[in-house]
Amino acid sequence: MGNNLSDVNFRDIINNAYNEMGNVNIVVAGKTGVGKSTLINAVFGENLAKTGVGRPVTSSAKEYTSSRVRGITLFDT
Repeated sequence: MGNNLSDVNFRDIINNAYNEMGNVNIVVAGKTGVGKSTLINAVFGENLAKTGVGRPVTSSAKEYTSSRVRGITLFDT
């Protein structure tokens, strides 16, 4: 596996963590408009978090879970 993010299978990493630890909570934090919601959608492989271009979309912390990826809750800030 290289250092390229396209080589990383996030679902496998998350499922392995679930098998070893159970449910995992992850807070995604960073400056406004840097792509936190887009990252959450990419990890889950579906459009759960609202995204936009130019102006910030997320105005408060939101919790996201998916039936496609078990054992993980992502918090968008």
